[in-house]
Amino acid sequence: MRIVAKRVGKHPAPDWDKHMRRAFHKAFSNKIKPRVLNHFESIVEGWKHQPDFRARLYTSGDIRLFVAPVGEYAMIWNYVSRGTRPHKIRARNAKALAFKWGGPGSYSAKTHPDKSYSIPAVRPKTEQVFFTEVDHPGTEPRLFEERFMKNYKYTFSQTIRATIAEGAYRARRG
Repeated sequence: MRIVAKRVGKHPAPDWDKHMRRAFHKAFSNKIKPRVLNHFESIVEGWKHQPDFRARLYTSGDIRLFVAPVGEYAMIWNYVSRGTRPHKIRARNAKALAFKWGGPGSYSAKTHPDKSYSIPAVRPKTEQVFFTEVDHPGTEPRLFEERFMKNYKYTFSQTIRATIAEGAYRARRG
C-alpha cells in the first residue's frame, strides 16, 4: 500500500510509508496472527495427524492475509478442506490394507461440509478387515478457509481500519 503526501508549509511531509508498515507489522504480530493461528489450530485439535500453520500478511497493493498448512501433514488438510474425487486405494508396501470397519455406510466423519468444524464421530461396532484394494468414494470439501474468511471478514476489516488510523496518527506526530 502506498500513501503519498505533499508538503504544506515549512514542515517536511511525514514518512507515511514507514509508519504504515510499522503499524501493520505491529497489528499483524500482536492481534491478527495469534487469532488466525488459534482458529486454524482449533479446527485440527482432535485430528490424529495435525498439520502446523503459518500466517503471512502482504501489504503491497492490496492487503492480503495468507494462511497455509505446513509440515508433514499439510496434504491431509488440503484433502479435507478441498475434498477429493472418488479414487482407488491399493496396498503398496504390504500384501493388504488393514483397518477397522463396520460395513458400508458405517463411517461418520468428524467434520461436516455444512455444519460445525468438529462433530463427534459415531463409531458403530467395528472389526479389523483386510483388502488388497478399496474404492474410496471421495470426500466433500469442508472449505475451512472460506468459512473462516466469511466469519472473520468484519473483524479483519475493523483491525485494518484501526491500523491505518494508528499509522496516520503516528505519521502526523512524526
